[in-house]
Amino acid sequence: MQTVPWPVSAWKQLKQGKISCEEALSLVRDDEGVLNLNLLDEEVCSRFFQYCQGQKLPPVVPLLLWQSCFYLGSPVDVSAEALETISDRTLTTVKVLPISAKSYRAWYHTRTPDLTRITSNRLLDPITGKQSTDDIGETTELFLSKAEGQIERIKAIISSALQHQASDIHLEPTLEGLRVRYRIDGVLRNITLLPVEISRRVVMALKVMANMDIADSRRPQDGRIGEKYQVDNEADQSMDMRVSTLPCVCGEKAVVRLLPRENPFTTIDKLGFSPKALKIYKTWLEQPQGIVVFTGPTGSGKTSTLYTSLQAIATEHVNVVTVEDPVEYVLPRITQTQVNEAAGMSFAAGLRSNPATGPRHHYGGGSAGP
Repeated sequence: MQTVPWPVSAWKQLKQGKISCEEALSLVRDDEGVLNLNLLDEEVCSRFFQYCQGQKLPPVVPLLLWQSCFYLGSPVDVSAEALETISDRTLTTVKVLPISAKSYRAWYHTRTPDLTRITSNRLLDPITGKQSTDDIGETTELFLSKAEGQIERIKAIISSALQHQASDIHLEPTLEGLRVRYRIDGVLRNITLLPVEISRRVVMALKVMANMDIADSRRPQDGRIGEKYQVDNEADQSMDMRVSTLPCVCGEKAVVRLLPRENPFTTIDKLGFSPKALKIYKTWLEQPQGIVVFTGPTGSGKTSTLYTSLQAIATEHVNVVTVEDPVEYVLPRITQTQVNEAAGMSFAAGLRSNPATGPRHHYGGGSAGP
């Protein structure tokens, strides 16, 4: 495959005398204020922020440095006081050109992600300071454009999915490329399309991460990935990802189920029940015997409701035993059993056994696969 050379920045072309300053500005910014991020120069950017280190700046993008003049792009009106401060710190004259807010956000977000780790931190709009309302596909593609190698691509996709509270990631090979979809609030949404030439490599890298047999692409496989992810600058949280693959006409489809190891809900009151339904449900949990069946589509909250309910009844005087496939959250004060058919530990075997002593026993079954 022929590699395409990375474009030479407009600033370097200007320094080499290949283009004029006006031409360089037109290359990095069109008439509608849209930036060509590939033609911005990192050295110009580094110099500018080094000069202005420790200074609170308006939203600006360094475009060019030419003949002792910094050309900056900004989506807002920059005050005369701010311009004077920037001029004093950089010892240059300063000219500001209007750029689109979308271009500024795109530039800002490409400078901040660390693709070596997974994060669920929601993106903030750097102009307003509020949660970003950008299109999910656009921000995902921005992160992917910075990824180097297939592992970083996968981590960028996972981070984007976590930031938008997706429960599943679908990677589907097509004739046009690898279609990426997220399941958000139970509904699959198209996010982006990866090029055909890297489709198989991305799926292979995912199979390596999940300890699957990469030499076998003719049968379905299941695997797991254990990762850490960052949450709001706190200590890293643990996460399990269940991965399943399925051979199809254009290659292998992969589905990743995202499962934080800690139940995000602490009490039944926070699950989203209506007041009337909550009262009825709590009455059910107080009964000395009976059965409660949870059913619904993927991402509807079955697992969260079950685990939170078990935490509510796991008091000092109650013995709770679960039989699960797989164990998704590890809960305190509860005996949890993982199904292992090969070892003879099936749902039936778990239900037949009664190792616990106490007035009440509770058995729960988990879902099986994404």
